[in-house]
Amino acid sequence: MKKILCILLIISTVFAFSACGGSKKAPEDYAMSKSLIELRTEISSKADLSEFFVLSGESLLDYTGITAESCTETLVLIPESSISADMIFIIKAADSDALENVKALLESYRDGRAAEFKSYAPEEHQRLSDTKVNVKGLYLWMVVSENSAEIEKLIGESIN
Repeated sequence: MKKILCILLIISTVFAFSACGGSKKAPEDYAMSKSLIELRTEISSKADLSEFFVLSGESLLDYTGITAESCTETLVLIPESSISADMIFIIKAADSDALENVKALLESYRDGRAAEFKSYAPEEHQRLSDTKVNVKGLYLWMVVSENSAEIEKLIGESIN
């Protein structure tokens, strides 16, 4: 009788813990709730993008080392002037392996830009040094702007 009671107790404990586990969303299950064009329009209400240009394809590779094959969606905005550290990167990696590679390349690009600003624009250097690459699913984003927190929140809330 004690053995049966002990077995029943173990079984009920296993079921109780397995029910509390929840389900974790796979990285490829995340999607944008709006198009990148719509998101760019919303971002432009929070930051002046008139002096920015879009990086894509070969230009993205030249600036950051990120290949077109490693991404399925990109919105990359950098200023026309080299005296501003402002930038907005939103990238959907092709897969989990590409995600890690793209993240490393974005961090390397950010660090390189920070080093460029260190001696002649310390405030821009600090803004870049304080910037992080955010990840949600296969999406990565990095924002350097006066309104970084608002823009990062907008992007993060658009991915679900």
